[in-house]
Amino acid sequence: MRTFLAGLALATATCLTLTSCSGVQSGTAGDSGGKYPSGTVEMYVGASAGGSSDLISRAVSKGLSDTLSASFPVINREGANGALAAAEVAGAKPDGKKIAIQNASLFAITPLAVAPDEVTDIDDFDIVQGVSRDDYVLVTSPASGLRSLDDVRKAGKVIRYGTTGVGTGAQLSAALLFKTSGVESQAVPFDGGAPALAAVLGNQVDVASIQVGEGIENIQSGKLTALAVFGPNRIEYLPDVPTAK
Repeated sequence: MRTFLAGLALATATCLTLTSCSGVQSGTAGDSGGKYPSGTVEMYVGASAGGSSDLISRAVSKGLSDTLSASFPVINREGANGALAAAEVAGAKPDGKKIAIQNASLFAITPLAVAPDEVTDIDDFDIVQGVSRDDYVLVTSPASGLRSLDDVRKAGKVIRYGTTGVGTGAQLSAALLFKTSGVESQAVPFDGGAPALAAVLGNQVDVASIQVGEGIENIQSGKLTALAVFGPNRIEYLPDVPTAK
């Protein structure tokens, strides 16, 4: 059985899924005559190392390894908002030897931004379990001079914003904010939160929309300024940061 872990944006969630092929079981498998897993199970993640999806994958990998006494190495296959990792799993032999972590934006948002033949169909996988949820936050480097959304509106220039890829919750959240605020902007997509974070820290983009878990350390240390969180309410980790709403 092909296994999949997906996540939801604009708040990002991850969940475990399986394809609806054959029945891989954690106990004695009726048809195979053995237990799952047997041997190494590759866990694909559709983002670069160091980002939220990667960190979640590694935490899940450790939990699975400890619980099932098997090896679950994490393999980064970044690109196309996780479509490459999804294709790797979808094309694998349905024996449970390849599983993956993805954001649900691949299925809910990316189809709005790509050609029909590039859409990854969630019906190819069965959802097993939700894993996590993480809000997005719009951040900037202190060197940008931007301290609030009002500063962004009054910047008088095209705002270049980093995202975690085309068709992601990061792109959609920022695009909606700038559209409704009347701010002229340009998306700069990266293959995950880690390179987007590096870009805003290095002043390669004016702002970036990343997950709170990816930016919180740099926000708390003063290396990044949080301008807004993309959620209906303020979040406890950043109580002084207003919502985009």
